[in-house]
Amino acid sequence: FSNDDGETWQEASTGLGDKTVYCVAFDPAVPGRVFAGTAKEGVYYSLNNGHTWKAARGGLTTAAVTTLLFDPANPKKLLAGTLGEGVWSLDLSGAIDSDPVVVPPPVTSKKGDVNGDNKVSITDVILGLQAVAGLKQLTAEQLARADMNGDGKLSIGDVLLVLRVVAGLATA
Repeated sequence: FSNDDGETWQEASTGLGDKTVYCVAFDPAVPGRVFAGTAKEGVYYSLNNGHTWKAARGGLTTAAVTTLLFDPANPKKLLAGTLGEGVWSLDLSGAIDSDPVVVPPPVTSKKGDVNGDNKVSITDVILGLQAVAGLKQLTAEQLARADMNGDGKLSIGDVLLVLRVVAGLATA
């Protein structure tokens, strides 16, 4: 890890031993919580920015985990892509020792204003498209603003509604 924007680095492997780490994912909802996908022992987690690590529970495979992504539709689930065993979904509420309850902040911006800059623009459409495609992780507040139809999930339909607002064909 680095505390100075990458100028210097320190080893952060207490609890990982000599395990090979293929990927990491920082929890956007819980500061300091980090997950690591390993070569042969599944997923490990840290509650202190990677200073110490423990194995995640929850029935997750011990296959090589090469990709980790928080489920855009449910930030309490971590998706783990593996070599040869498909994609696994890990429910974080029971898989780690200290899982704080995160209450999303109240939505203060209007619907469609995904980035929270108090205007609905093409930038919000792009963020929505990236989230639907799995290329961008949105916070709980951003997801609430992007959910234009109020069904509790983000879909391409929501993004198209944001686009209609930007084009002046609908109101937020």
